[in-house]
Amino acid sequence: MKKIITVISVFILPVLLFSLSSCNKLSGDTTPSATITPVPTSASNKLKDEGNINLSYTSRIGTAHVKIVSATLDTNTHDIKGPGNNGVPLVIVNYMFTNKDTVPRYFDFAVSTTAYQNGVQLQDGIPPGDHSTDSLDSVKPGASFQVTKAFQLANLTTSNVDIDCAPKMNSDKVIISKTFAIKTSSDNQAKSSATLKTVSNQSSNPQTLQGKGKVGDYKVNIVSASRSGEGNGRDSIAVTYQFTNNSKSPISFWQAINCYAFQNGVELIKGLFYEPHDPTQTNVKPGSTFEFIVVYVLRDNKTNVEVDCSAANSNDKTTVAKTFALR
Repeated sequence: MKKIITVISVFILPVLLFSLSSCNKLSGDTTPSATITPVPTSASNKLKDEGNINLSYTSRIGTAHVKIVSATLDTNTHDIKGPGNNGVPLVIVNYMFTNKDTVPRYFDFAVSTTAYQNGVQLQDGIPPGDHSTDSLDSVKPGASFQVTKAFQLANLTTSNVDIDCAPKMNSDKVIISKTFAIKTSSDNQAKSSATLKTVSNQSSNPQTLQGKGKVGDYKVNIVSASRSGEGNGRDSIAVTYQFTNNSKSPISFWQAINCYAFQNGVELIKGLFYEPHDPTQTNVKPGSTFEFIVVYVLRDNKTNVEVDCSAANSNDKTTVAKTFALR
């Protein structure tokens, strides 16, 4: 995964007392008012808020202590070229990193950080301020260092954001986790109204499910389709999917499912994505459902589009299929 790491240096311990409840309140003509507050963590396989993680080396193992201090919301979206914030609201997370090794270490050497919104992995962002290169600064043994990271929110609707920390270079399964709740005054999400008609296409194959169903350890729902202008300037179709991960580990739709769109039996190539990254490569936590859109470039404007989804790495031969009429 593409990672953009940022670190904010703080040299006084009182910052640890930074209030989790004094998070930014957002307002504006087009953005719903939103707040973010901590939620108790009860997962048995995770450490609450803070803990020690092991650092693997060739000949020995060192230790670091990590604490998830606080989270705030930021909707002052930053116009950054390339891999940046893509004009979306951010959740800004503060961590406290203590080096308990006998030699200097830096945060990114030790810790892998991930954020999920309603179980769906968030892309890294860039926090405000001049802190984009501090993450590689070494921390002396026994010293503490506050680190700030940003993650791009999928939306500002009421939801939970899970922050997970795990050892980067160790097979140790320890996860330090904290959950924050986003609460908004209004949940407004635009839905496309120009959906295409579904064609009834009953297959004689009992392993072909119409529109939705269980595929291996996952559920796939081919929700709808609409005509799109996002196909690199060519006529295209935007297909909405829902992917539910019922396995025991986070996984992306791309890793779990083989999914293709066809016209006259010939595969359609993908066009531009509505999202700032490829949503099929977004990790989804066990038990969570992710809805996303994939755009396919049409070969013609008349022939029906067939969408087929099957398990990528499973003996399950089930296929979920749906056909859409273009006229």
